[in-house]
Amino acid sequence: MNNNATEKIINIVRDFLIEYKISSTTILVGLSGGCDSVVLLDVLSKLKTEFDLEIIVAHLNHNWRGEESLRDEKFCAKLADKMGLEFVCEKLGDNIKKTEEMAREARYNFFEKTAQNFSANYVFLAHNKNDNAETVLYRIIKGTALCGLSAISQVREIFYRPLLNVLREEIEQYAEKNKLKFVFDSSNSNEKYARNYIRNTVLPLFLKINPNVIFALDNLSKISKNQLEILNSAISDAKKAVFEEKKIKLEEFYKLSKPMQLEIVNDFLKGELKNRDTKGIERYLEFLLKADRKNISINSSKFLKISDGFAYIFENEKQEKNMAEVIVNGYGVFNFGGKIIEISQCSGEIDLKEQTDEKYFYCDLSNLTLRTRREGDLFCPFGHTKPIKLKEYLIKKKIPQSKRDNLVLLACEREVFCILGVEISAKCMVQNFDKYYKISIK
Repeated sequence: MNNNATEKIINIVRDFLIEYKISSTTILVGLSGGCDSVVLLDVLSKLKTEFDLEIIVAHLNHNWRGEESLRDEKFCAKLADKMGLEFVCEKLGDNIKKTEEMAREARYNFFEKTAQNFSANYVFLAHNKNDNAETVLYRIIKGTALCGLSAISQVREIFYRPLLNVLREEIEQYAEKNKLKFVFDSSNSNEKYARNYIRNTVLPLFLKINPNVIFALDNLSKISKNQLEILNSAISDAKKAVFEEKKIKLEEFYKLSKPMQLEIVNDFLKGELKNRDTKGIERYLEFLLKADRKNISINSSKFLKISDGFAYIFENEKQEKNMAEVIVNGYGVFNFGGKIIEISQCSGEIDLKEQTDEKYFYCDLSNLTLRTRREGDLFCPFGHTKPIKLKEYLIKKKIPQSKRDNLVLLACEREVFCILGVEISAKCMVQNFDKYYKISIK
């Protein structure tokens, strides 16, 4: 690095602050005491006045390395004090499992909590270009897709990484030029941790093949991120065409390419499957494509079901049938399964059309219940003198299977007097306009 080393990195961070419009605000800087975070703090302190920044220094003592961990904490506290910056520290208990994943989770939780306490909208971290390349390599080895290849984001939620396009070598040269002191974490040489093994052993082997492998892996990350944005846009368009009220329209779904179908199924089952691996998603895709049976199990209480040209998730039928009834003993407002049903008393003349539009009826309100449908239910549509099977009526009415089990019924034992939102029983026709009822559902 030439004599303009300091200005180069300062300008990179300055441009970052300008790009993301960060000024006249409070920022939290994660400080481990290592070279990267010390350099980041030094650069931000030089730009503090120019951008009117209040800097809070945050250090998490993982409490893994005994006296060395305590040394790092004291070093960070002393550095913050020397710079005249507020310092916040937290020490993890001995009960925290000593793994890379647990350490990362604890660290981010600490930063989020501390940022909230100080009303800071930004947490600055010192990840660099080498960190990104190592992450890409780690994920390739573990197995990943475009999302994983995108690796470390420059901005994610409240976390900002202004040094992500700077080489570790350049950061170290900045520290040397500015005579910055920092601490060394002895655990970084412990190759039982996968990332250390990649950094210290695997990556040097790649450097023998390609001296520019850091740039190559970093570039792969950037290309993957761009392609992921294009893919997500295409998936979003496909979802708009395929999804309808938490259901998959199979006619539109079958028009998609198989890779897109896999993405749609994967997205549709998000939060439902314990493990969304490729093999599992392909199993559900095969079910949708063959359509040779009505449902397939998702878990102990949910199924993916095909009916009337749609695929949707439904609860175990036993749970649906056991849905509590609501007793109706007069007009008023009733809550059934989160739906508000209002029955109000009315008077005044109405015509037949108004009666058959599922709103107006007359019958004895005692001994009625609000419930969902059951096997053997009967209903008397307008134009009939005797009740028919409710199932038969719903089929003739072309009510989709996906909606039948969720219909709210006003019934007396097996006989249904009102299918809310569909029709009133002919037996409930209003003949005396001095007194009748209006029913509505929200």
